Amino acid sequence: MKKFSCRRAFLALGVVALSLMATAPTARADFTIAALIAGTYSGPTLTGHDVLVTNGVSVIDFSNFGNYTGDSSGGATAPTAADVTVHGAIVMGNSGLLFNSSLWSVSSGQSVDSAISYTVTVKSGPSITDLHLSATGGRTGTGQWTIDDTFVGSPGTVLPSPGHGGPLANDSLSVFNFGPAPADHQFSDVLYLAPPGVNTIQVVKDINLQGYTSGHAQISGVFQLYSVPEPASFALVALGMLSTGIVAYRRRKTTPVA
Repeated sequence: MKKFSCRRAFLALGVVALSLMATAPTARADFTIAALIAGTYSGPTLTGHDVLVTNGVSVIDFSNFGNYTGDSSGGATAPTAADVTVHGAIVMGNSGLLFNSSLWSVSSGQSVDSAISYTVTVKSGPSITDLHLSATGGRTGTGQWTIDDTFVGSPGTVLPSPGHGGPLANDSLSVFNFGPAPADHQFSDVLYLAPPGVNTIQVVKDINLQGYTSGHAQISGVFQLYSVPEPASFALVALGMLSTGIVAYRRRKTTPVA
């Protein structure tokens, strides 16, 4: 069962703020998925085909964006890899990616779908312990949007997910906006992994918008966050291990020999 915490609430607020900022137009065409596929950029956060995000605790590499697809119907324009921007970002000390496209918008009778896949690798620092997905966007009438993420461990491994009954070959997150009622929308979702977490994750992200008979749907920004234990958490774990070792050592010293 998924657990809710104040930390998750603050993360969600930070994600919303970043997503709102993503609605502003960007002149950095080299931050598109097309540029990542081509490997045409080199700089502090984008290097060739990869996005590197450093948060002071870990360095996470986002790569392998080559399998992007975009489809549309009803007269909507299908977003190409050049129409989707990618930005590395940090929220509450956790690394992630912010996706945005001006073409994630549909009217009555239209639909748009984007499929984005990539690999997340911890280059240095602690393993990833939980995964977050959030999005902002609006809808009217029969319009609706959904974003589904499927996660797979590195080849030959599984994701240790206690929230879904144990280790699985894949797991998922979902956010959506079907209507105004609380049960009809969910703007953030989180998946907690069992210790010790993972260092490599394959991500498949599907972004779908439908206008149906008489509606409009629009997504302002999609944010994916990958959390690692905070330095304070490591200090507590280390202290606990040290204390356990000291106690065990003293017991061996004081246990009489038969």
